Amino acid sequence: MINTYNRSEILIENLLNLKPVWGEVEFIIVDDCSTDNTVNVVNKFIKENGIKVKFILNKTNCGYPKSMNIGIKEASNNHVFILNDDIFIFNPRNFIEILEKDLEKECVIATHLEMDKGFSLGKKIKTLFYSVPAQSFAGEMYNYNGKKKRYVNYANNIFCFDKSKLKILFDEKNFAGNFFRIESDFQSRARMAGFKILYDPRLIVLDKWAPSGGLRQKNKKKFLQWCIFNHIIFLRKNCSLTKYYKIPFYFLLKTTTHPPYIIFDIIKTFDRSFKRVIL
Repeated sequence: MINTYNRSEILIENLLNLKPVWGEVEFIIVDDCSTDNTVNVVNKFIKENGIKVKFILNKTNCGYPKSMNIGIKEASNNHVFILNDDIFIFNPRNFIEILEKDLEKECVIATHLEMDKGFSLGKKIKTLFYSVPAQSFAGEMYNYNGKKKRYVNYANNIFCFDKSKLKILFDEKNFAGNFFRIESDFQSRARMAGFKILYDPRLIVLDKWAPSGGLRQKNKKKFLQWCIFNHIIFLRKNCSLTKYYKIPFYFLLKTTTHPPYIIFDIIKTFDRSFKRVIL
């Protein structure tokens, strides 16, 4: 299942990468009211290639969690695999075989996320800068990488679950429109419901990190506000008060590559997030 917004080019590239399994799986694409040519391009591609796709069009821009919930409800199969339009499965046929075997044992399966080889050295350094300190100081508890197959507390946002057993949806009431922390909240509630998250390093996905369109859109300021808002909401919903001291460190990390005036917007976002949590 893929949620997309104004990313027709990379979405088609992704579908072509999945060609080895076109006849074996059901594809669900939820277009979150794209304003470019995504709908026409995807419809033409589906028609020309005869792919089995449920192409759902939102009449208004609903945001990631609501779009994903729409797709989950439309899925014919109980096994729902969450994929992004700019994240590519490595060796799709082998990937599906491994995933199906894992799902015989556990209800939630996590993937191994790698950066696409085309990333520049600068982008790799920037990603490392955010990942390592953020995990240490910002209350992030990611442990989804490595070569060992094991159970984890959280996974990245590319994962699979059995909806016949895990009867929960993404939280569209609390979280703002982007992807940040929405998957962490889903996985936290899955564990609270008694399910384990199995990480399998053989399930490799490559992040091509589309620079525009999608959920980032072109407004970096808005995107940053979403990230901060969602992070605070996640901590308030799922963590103890001992995690709250880490929030200022998170702000510091996020503002290092942004103009000073963004701090004012962060304070407003901080205030707004503390006034809202719907349990």
